[in-house]
Amino acid sequence: MRPLLLLALALTAACRGKDGTPDSTPVDSAIPAVDGDDDGFTEDVDCDDADPAVHPEADERCNGVDDDCDGDIDEDASDAGTWYTDGDGDEYGDAAVIACAQPEGTVSLPGDCDDGDAAVNPGAAEVCNGVDDDCDGLVDDADTDVEGVSPWHPDADGDTYGDPEITTVACDAPAGHVADDSDCDDSSAAAAPGLEEICGDGLDNDCDGTANGCGLSGRFNASDADFVLWGEGTYDYAGAALEVPGDLDGDGFNEVVVGAPGRSSGRGPGAVYVVNGPVTASMDLADADAILVGEAGEDYAGQVVAGTGDLDGDGRPDLAVSAIGNDTTGTYAGAVYLLLSAPSGDGALADAEVVFYGQSVGDALGTGLCRAGDLNGDGAADLVMGASNYEVNGVNRGAVYLFDGPLSGSPGLGDADALIIGGDPSDNAGTDLAGAGDTDGDGLDDLLLGVTALGTEGGAQLLLGPIAGDVDLSDADARLTGEAYNDNAGDSVAGPGDTDGDGYTDLLIGAPSNATEAERAGVAYLVRGPVGGTHDLGDRADAILVGRIAFGAAGRAVAAPGDVDGDGQPDLLIGAIWDGTQTAEGGAAFLVSGTVSGTVDLDDATAVFEADGTAVWLGAMVDGGDVGGDGAPDLLIGATGDTASGFGSGAVYGFSGRGL
Repeated sequence: MRPLLLLALALTAACRGKDGTPDSTPVDSAIPAVDGDDDGFTEDVDCDDADPAVHPEADERCNGVDDDCDGDIDEDASDAGTWYTDGDGDEYGDAAVIACAQPEGTVSLPGDCDDGDAAVNPGAAEVCNGVDDDCDGLVDDADTDVEGVSPWHPDADGDTYGDPEITTVACDAPAGHVADDSDCDDSSAAAAPGLEEICGDGLDNDCDGTANGCGLSGRFNASDADFVLWGEGTYDYAGAALEVPGDLDGDGFNEVVVGAPGRSSGRGPGAVYVVNGPVTASMDLADADAILVGEAGEDYAGQVVAGTGDLDGDGRPDLAVSAIGNDTTGTYAGAVYLLLSAPSGDGALADAEVVFYGQSVGDALGTGLCRAGDLNGDGAADLVMGASNYEVNGVNRGAVYLFDGPLSGSPGLGDADALIIGGDPSDNAGTDLAGAGDTDGDGLDDLLLGVTALGTEGGAQLLLGPIAGDVDLSDADARLTGEAYNDNAGDSVAGPGDTDGDGYTDLLIGAPSNATEAERAGVAYLVRGPVGGTHDLGDRADAILVGRIAFGAAGRAVAAPGDVDGDGQPDLLIGAIWDGTQTAEGGAAFLVSGTVSGTVDLDDATAVFEADGTAVWLGAMVDGGDVGGDGAPDLLIGATGDTASGFGSGAVYGFSGRGL
């Protein structure tokens, strides 16, 4: 212990002056502060001088450390998360909470505009419920993303059925709109599903797209006709020719043209009557708007008439009338008169704008006339005229003259653009003619020729447009022959249009002497296009319409009246001049749906028209078209033997199409 004591005394002495008193010289006794972690803060203020991330100016972070040395841990941490209170458990919150760890009852997704409804949040689909489901500030259909909207349709007529052509999509019905879209005419409350059909008002009252019971169907007597055009006198044979040529006078209504080849006691010059449309009431043909008389006795003017379409380019259809007995250039050479302006008053056919006379004795120019259509594709209607007795080397091969429209000047037969000659001796080509429409789909109209003496059975031949120059019917594009000897197939022909909607037009061919049902009961054949080559009509026809009584001569007249039953397809009208089922030789006519197929007894036709009263030889000629001005095709049935004005005075019985 002694050495340590001595050392202590020595040190004590050293701290004093020489005189033993304490040294009064100032001495710095502070120890320097240390910054152990080099973060700019010494240990006296740095609460963790071993961690450079911890000092008074550090950002508080979520790490369980007092980073800013304020005595609090993780308070107001710069990297703290924002959490949102999720009161409805839909994973979206509302009130924000800042915390390092997710507090219970919070979520990371904000924007819940109704935290009391789990169906409402930014991730929800907007639906039609009056709530802003997806929290974008837009409610229901104000939001373009809304789901569950409904289509609404204007109900302009207030019948609770909407217009299907106009649709508005919305959650709720806009003013004046309804959900039902089945109104077929929203301008009239008289047309709506479930209403009863009213015939003749022009409306599809029950909106089913058909005329329902308004269409012609069932059985009718001649006395049921909606109007009758009575011939003037005995043996006039009014109704031997019928035509609805179109609107000749430009007043918006179709005319009716009636031929009376026997006018003036049966052997007279004949005449045609023009009755201006609309035709809805009975009248005597003596009161017709125009009566045009043939040139001389036994001319038989009016045996054939045809609307030709617009031959002169004036925008109105024209009319052709034949006088097959005209003798101007030789006995029975025949004549054809073209009326290029609307006829009126009493006049003479000889004053027609254009007159063609047959070239030789017995030619019978005018046995066939028709609305040919545009056979060469130049946009103008063409003219065809048949002369069934035209001779080649002393035999009646028959001929057809074709003139390309438009016509100008005063052409003669020698100016024809095509001369079509029967292919075989005694063919009698041109007995009847029909514009066939476009049977082969090439855009050009075609021509159907009735050839009653084709072989021994008769038949029809088809020429495809264009047609030009000299044509021998031996080279016809299609040759359709009758089934049996003396059938007289081709005695009447018509182009009904496209009856099956396949894009090709079809052919209708009468054979009034056919004996399929009974001797000369007659048939009519429907042959659907396209067709080419040589065929037996019994094999090639798509439908065979069979007469119901021996010697009834069904098919003596055939026509295409238009879409009478309102199914969108053209229908067929068949005349049976001597059908005596109801009265001896009273005659009958039959309306058949254009969609027909197979072999059909005409007694089962859509509508059957039978003679009664004064009607005799009903069905001698048939035609159809809208003559009443109501948009529905009407039927015209000639009864050449009608006795109302004397035997054989004739009449035309009109049955209104009874459309919507």
